[in-house]
Amino acid sequence: MVALPSRAQIVDVLADGPTMAPRFGDMRDFIAQLGGGQADSEITVAAGIATPDRYFHRVDTEGEAATDNLDQIALTNLPDGSLVVFMAENAARVNTFRHLNGTGTPGTNGEMVLNNDENFALDHVGKRIALRRKGTQWVEEARWTVYGRRLAGAADALAARTLLDGQQATGSLTENTAPALTDFLPMTVGGNHRKVQLINAFNRITAATALTAVAIDDEIFIYDLSAATAKKITPVELLKVVNALTEDTTPDLAADFVLTYDASAGTVKKVKPSNIATPPKFALYQNQQTSGTAGPNPASGSWQTFPLTTEVYDAGAIASLASNQITIAGAGDYVATGFCSLVGVSGPGNIMARLRFRNVSDGATLDQGANSGALGTATSGMAMAVSYFTLAASKAIELQIYRANTGAVTALSTGDVEVYASVFIEKVR
Repeated sequence: MVALPSRAQIVDVLADGPTMAPRFGDMRDFIAQLGGGQADSEITVAAGIATPDRYFHRVDTEGEAATDNLDQIALTNLPDGSLVVFMAENAARVNTFRHLNGTGTPGTNGEMVLNNDENFALDHVGKRIALRRKGTQWVEEARWTVYGRRLAGAADALAARTLLDGQQATGSLTENTAPALTDFLPMTVGGNHRKVQLINAFNRITAATALTAVAIDDEIFIYDLSAATAKKITPVELLKVVNALTEDTTPDLAADFVLTYDASAGTVKKVKPSNIATPPKFALYQNQQTSGTAGPNPASGSWQTFPLTTEVYDAGAIASLASNQITIAGAGDYVATGFCSLVGVSGPGNIMARLRFRNVSDGATLDQGANSGALGTATSGMAMAVSYFTLAASKAIELQIYRANTGAVTALSTGDVEVYASVFIEKVR
């Protein structure tokens, strides 16, 4: 150990050559202990102790073992206030600098006081650690890594500066547009650079405190590509990005997926559209009369509107009834089924009729039913029509009938309403 000679010793004009020579020698040796004073050298850990004699050393494990612990730095060769920097002699032989001898209990000469009480492993050729002697301890001043690749440089930026600075440091990197869960991300733990697989990074989300009541004014961290800067956004604004996506107008209900949240399991899942239960959308309209009132008697020989008097129900507000016309509320695919009672006045075989659904808004027939007549010797029967149609906008439709003869169906007079026709409409998409 060489201490710096005092100023008085150096400027002592009365001292002779034999007196001054060792003083100048001490000055030379002291300067040699400083950074750049002499070339770096290799030292080897012995029983957990390293013995430096200059500013920069390459340190190796004892007996060139794969791993070793460095618990103390000898005070022998460097005076109080000295600064020493270590790097690995061989990154395949890892020395771990241990905080307070690895015990966490101070009191040993030459022990190290490391930042954040974190041990430091020289497991990379670019890693460095700088320690300053303070009394009988070596106090960490800095730890860093010298990288030769941009990706590693980005990790160093994350360690040394703010998250925003680190994010901007990645701007010149080539983007991985198809990352795998087994790919790695650079990160820093207590000043030590590490790598972590994407899948393990995602798994750490489970350790975060759950926000069980998200508010629309909460904020999320994002990166604005157009502005090249980090910003914050509220959940309600983030959801608006859906409007900018390309619409899938012909989704594959059996193969496509949508994102859902399983409240019972407390996790996000995917689900096929075909497995999503949607509220039914259907309506029922009838020709109803008071008990004892006979049914309607449309004219024969031409298409006539069959009167509809009552909206029985409308689940989903898909249509409305006015003046015997059903107005479909909006675009979509629909199925309509119509029934009506028939009666003849001239005996069997003469009760011939047919129903159809007519788009009166566009003057077009949607679908027609089969010819209907009496069975056997009966003088009454029923007509039926079924239609599947697609509308691009709201339209008015009618149930229409073509009769070969006239006549009103007789009332049953049960005390309940008399029903002479029914139209059931369902919106299927």
